[in-house]
Amino acid sequence: MPEIRAHHRVIITSSKLPATADGQIKSFLPNNIQLRISPQWGHPLATLAGGATGLILSQAGVSKVAELMSVAVWEGTSPVEMTLPLEFIAEKPGSAMKEVLIPIRTLLQMALPSRIGGNFKLNVPSVDIPGTSVSTPALSLDFGAVLAPPGPVPSPGFAKAFGTDPGEIITIEIGKFLKFERVVITGATASFPAIVDKAGIPMRGTVELSFMTSVTPTKEGMVKIMRSQG
Repeated sequence: MPEIRAHHRVIITSSKLPATADGQIKSFLPNNIQLRISPQWGHPLATLAGGATGLILSQAGVSKVAELMSVAVWEGTSPVEMTLPLEFIAEKPGSAMKEVLIPIRTLLQMALPSRIGGNFKLNVPSVDIPGTSVSTPALSLDFGAVLAPPGPVPSPGFAKAFGTDPGEIITIEIGKFLKFERVVITGATASFPAIVDKAGIPMRGTVELSFMTSVTPTKEGMVKIMRSQG
């Protein structure tokens, strides 16, 4: 991967998946960066316009919808969402595995669950049916692997108190002005052009990485995400 200046790169780190010696995945800063925040607004007072009162008013030729009932009431705001187009290029033959394949594979892994221990099995012993000479067969039920969801756990405090895994902590730093901590990967699409080295490893690759903050930030929290200083 060609050297990228700090102000013109994206750095992604994961507490579970160190992709390189320094535990960072680095890519070029995209030409265009968009953040999405979607507040939800409703009109709960409009429900008061129904019933017998609304019917009587409508019969009298009076609208049953008062101005107060059209007031918008905030019902919540979505987390900050982004989609980053990331490009990976092998600087020379023989470096494609390290500079292209492993970083892209790691990004895809961030969207996947992980196994916890071995398979969960339930052994049901044979049982004699009273009054008969018949016994139920012994059963061994295999429910497959127990899976841990990707991303951080909803409540790190509870995880710490119970001594359980706090999940995967993913941090994304964009240039020197945006830094997202504890994000959730919502989608990852990898593409490889038909340019490979002698070992058959792609020399280039791209990932469309979609993510969102694990919680909705406040006005004060947005200052920490969109920094005025590096």
